Order: sequence, then structure tokens, then C-alpha cells
Amino acid sequence: MFCKQLQLPVVGTPEKHVITDKLSLVVGIAHLAVCTVLLSVSSYIGLKM
Repeated sequence: MFCKQLQLPVVGTPEKHVITDKLSLVVGIAHLAVCTVLLSVSSYIGLKM
């Protein structure tokens, strides 16, 4: 059923992304880093998720 659709070539053009809002980028990366660290050490410091 899906075999013919899966064998078709994927057509697309790569898009170039430009970051215009540097503050949102920094806030987002900082938030991601803090959440990752807290999730990884939460069992050691007794925090519940």
C-alpha cells in the first residue's frame, strides 16, 4: 500500500535560517541547559519531577 510512496524520491530545497532575535536565543539555550542539568541531578538532590 505505501511501498510506491516510499520509493518516490524526496523533493525539497534546503532553507537557510537567520537568527534575528539574539536575546530569545540566549534565553532558550540557557533554559534548555538549566532544565537538562536539573533533570540529570534531581534524583541526587531529592527533587521530584
